[in-house]
Amino acid sequence: AGVNALPVLTPNTDYMLLVYNKGGVSQSGSFGILLDHPAVNDAALTGMSSPTGVVCGSVVTPVVTLENAGEAPLTSAVLSVEIDNGGVLLTYLWTGNLASGASEVVTLDAVTTPTGAHSLSVTVSQPNGQPDGIAGDNVAVSMYDASGHTANVIIRSDDHGSETTWTIFDAFFFPVASGGPYANNTTNTTEVCLPSVFGDCFSLFIFDSGGDGLCCTAGNGYWELNDGLGHTMLRDEFVGTFDGGQSPAVTPQTSVYTMGHEFCLPVGPSDILANECGIFTNNLLNKVYCEEVPGATMYQFEFSDPDAGFLRRIGVPRPWVAFGEMVTFPLQPGVKYFTRVRVDQGPGGFFDDRFGGGCEMGIDPVQVPGCTQLIDNPSLPTHSCGATKTFGGSDKIWAVPVVGGTAYRFNFSNPDEGFLRRIGLPHNYVCILNWVTLPLLDGQYDVTVSVLVNGQWSGYCGAACQLNIFTPPANNMEGRMAEAVETTNSSELQVYPNPVTDGQVTVRMEGLTDEMRTIQLDVMDLQGKAVMNEQFTNEGDVINRRINLPTGLKAGSYVLRLVVDGQVITDRILVM
Repeated sequence: AGVNALPVLTPNTDYMLLVYNKGGVSQSGSFGILLDHPAVNDAALTGMSSPTGVVCGSVVTPVVTLENAGEAPLTSAVLSVEIDNGGVLLTYLWTGNLASGASEVVTLDAVTTPTGAHSLSVTVSQPNGQPDGIAGDNVAVSMYDASGHTANVIIRSDDHGSETTWTIFDAFFFPVASGGPYANNTTNTTEVCLPSVFGDCFSLFIFDSGGDGLCCTAGNGYWELNDGLGHTMLRDEFVGTFDGGQSPAVTPQTSVYTMGHEFCLPVGPSDILANECGIFTNNLLNKVYCEEVPGATMYQFEFSDPDAGFLRRIGVPRPWVAFGEMVTFPLQPGVKYFTRVRVDQGPGGFFDDRFGGGCEMGIDPVQVPGCTQLIDNPSLPTHSCGATKTFGGSDKIWAVPVVGGTAYRFNFSNPDEGFLRRIGLPHNYVCILNWVTLPLLDGQYDVTVSVLVNGQWSGYCGAACQLNIFTPPANNMEGRMAEAVETTNSSELQVYPNPVTDGQVTVRMEGLTDEMRTIQLDVMDLQGKAVMNEQFTNEGDVINRRINLPTGLKAGSYVLRLVVDGQVITDRILVM
């Protein structure tokens, strides 16, 4: 069986077709012969190479193979494009010169596509301006999914580019893109189209078989991840001093940083402002601003050291944050942090929102230790200079923190009354206005601050700030117990069961904005004596912890105290 083309035959001439056996073994049976005469004008489509599979973006470019299946040379044809048989979107006039049986790959103009899975068909007609002689070969169809996300992975290789590779995984940890190795000391940009079948969030890992990363022992390399639309999603140098020869480190500094460099597409609506980027001389009073989103009430800033696997997030009710606001898990001077922000929109807190574009910044490691004073910035929640506070409760004042400061002294003076009181606080620039000896009475005080750096006190060389004190009525017994601590009752704190009958109690607190923190939990009797202390790390915006009270604890009333982000929250429990 086979197909054979006959030589050119003369019209109006009789011919005889002879079928015979050239001497092979004969077998009885039947056979058929089909004489097929091609049309004079017949254009055919024999395949479509684009679009197929996962497609990124809102446009697709059809690419088909056009063949001349007719006898006459093919010099023109009309190609029509449809999506899901929804009507012609594009009409394309092809011109050229194809001999009979010849073919050509034709790239049509781009058309806009809806997202999701679709079929695209191309139909050829009007070969040489005439009706197509055989219409059965005129259509090519391709299936595709226009739900992909574009991302660019940029690798600046070092002296050993052949050691560097990377992989992107989807939410089910299935690899969806990879790259490398590379030539030495080159900048390489790889555009990838990431499928959204299993969600829109992904993780990037970078590997270095030599263990020295991309920077800085054998070159000055780095890596970057962006969305191709001007938004940098993550960036770092991959110093290579972390374990495992990969970024992020095999043992990350922050426990939640275990699934690689996480990113979601498309990016969120708020980017870090461009004038905040590339500044590594910040002090703790400097602010980081992002784009304001209309109607948004909460912003969560993320400071990360990606290669080390470090994350620090803080939620604030405004489109900026000050470096000094991060008292627990503070940022370290000299570390290059990548900063980005997400905005709380809709239900669910921040967990259903996406980070926008960000950039690198840091705190100056060479800040000159010296004068400090109370924070004087009315837009900050830590504003203290010129403030009015109560004494004997939970009110506090803040000094401007100094890098390297290991202790602070607060000097309270009232020259008219001849009053002077100094309070020394190790490792703390927050002073709680609550002590027993020489308490502050109603009136106005001048407050100065001295800081201890490298074993030397700076002296009270900063500006003196006025502090207005209002003393509330005498507290009850439980309030007196709080003389040495900051205490605040909070409706967000839940303690149950209460009364406690089996020595176990659950502590729950919601409404937190900071995702990682160290919690101090104390239980005290009404004379202020601690009966148990516990410290633990909490992740997320809810504290939900079950504790066991000490065995043999006497029945009676006790005070449960939580220290969260510098705030102390108390509640009373009754032990039966």
